[in-house]
Amino acid sequence: MDDDEAVRQLYTAVADSPPPPGPTDLEQRVQELEVEDVTEDVLTAVRELGDQAYQPQVIKKAVELGRWNDAELSARAWFTGTGEESHIRRLVARALSHEMNMSRTLERPYGSSPFTFREADRAGVPYRQAGDRSPTTHDERVASIDIAELERATQRHMRLQDRFADELQRRGIEPRSPGPAEPQFDLAFEHRGAIHVVEVKTGTLPSQPQVRIGVGQVLEYHALVGDIYSTPVRPMLLLEGEPPAPWPQLAERLAIQIVRADRLDESLNELLNVA
Repeated sequence: MDDDEAVRQLYTAVADSPPPPGPTDLEQRVQELEVEDVTEDVLTAVRELGDQAYQPQVIKKAVELGRWNDAELSARAWFTGTGEESHIRRLVARALSHEMNMSRTLERPYGSSPFTFREADRAGVPYRQAGDRSPTTHDERVASIDIAELERATQRHMRLQDRFADELQRRGIEPRSPGPAEPQFDLAFEHRGAIHVVEVKTGTLPSQPQVRIGVGQVLEYHALVGDIYSTPVRPMLLLEGEPPAPWPQLAERLAIQIVRADRLDESLNELLNVA
């Protein structure tokens, strides 16, 4: 009998056999989990931890996000060897390694530095100070506008934008400027697993036209950025004061976050859920 015939007969012999038994207890069920089952928790942990996304902290945070109970966490890994015996914690560590070395979603410039997302997987590019840029040039289409007043408004806009970026950095959050393939939002940042795109409008008493234009812009950015990244996107309007009616109510209906520069610290703390 040749090998092919032997294989055929073997398969024929087992064709009507019952399927192998599935896992019968909690430990066996946990041991069937794979890396992909915990990957999203790992990536969310890196996003939320920001510059504190060191390996032990990421593993701890990802385990918390998975809402594993004590019995599940106690389930042993198939191969314990030395070190961590919990299958879930070992799996989370493997997922973190996989996202850096195989999927290459994450990176660490140095072995002791925190995990970060590779530039191609993040909204925007490192923030560019608005105040360092040259004022916008103008042509005949805006000849009727008071150019001096427009320049003052532009400088005011850039100062407010940079102030907001500085406040984010003070809280350990990295502001981002738009990349070449992205819509030209004023700035963006990532927090709690979402990309926040920000449009800045100046004026101590924000006017109806300003807010109306800002809402249109930030909703457009929200849609365009959402088409690029799988991460949830949140539109945000940064104003110097309270928007006129009916915009506070309309913004809430449209899920647009409004941050006020006249009470920036309080507004940002509310938004970021900082005590």
